[in-house]
Amino acid sequence: SHTLANDLERTSRPRRLHIFPRFATLLALPEGSNLGQALKTPLAPMAFTEIEIAKHMKVLEDSFWVHRRPPLHLRDKVREGQRFTDQAIELFLVRPAFNHPDEQIEEPIAKLRYVRSQRIWRIYWQRADGKWHAYPPNPQADSLATALHIIDEDPNGCFFG
Repeated sequence: SHTLANDLERTSRPRRLHIFPRFATLLALPEGSNLGQALKTPLAPMAFTEIEIAKHMKVLEDSFWVHRRPPLHLRDKVREGQRFTDQAIELFLVRPAFNHPDEQIEEPIAKLRYVRSQRIWRIYWQRADGKWHAYPPNPQADSLATALHIIDEDPNGCFFG
């Protein structure tokens, strides 16, 4: 029988297969690839779009950094930062290392992961083991602004010591 899978397995050139139209995910199948295995491979979460990043940056500024930005007299040494990766935002400070003042290091504050399917933000803090752990009293929030408010309050001293 003639199927798309047979065509893809027989061809010698890469083909693109549109698997999940609502996520607009394209899968490149090079020569010798196994369609069945490719379809079983879990897909990474869809990354934030540029528009979402712009909206999140505004919320970060208005709800968090405006309160937590280093004082003016320290801003030439300590500055705030955020990193967007996939569905996560990492918040950190960049400052000189204690034992090497000419070397800049990132001091993690928090990590927020957006779960699109549930429309929630998961809140993480970095423990001494260097791994991110769910924040015990409030591991999730229904909005980025709420999650940032939880981090800013920090009643357990997890984010700011």
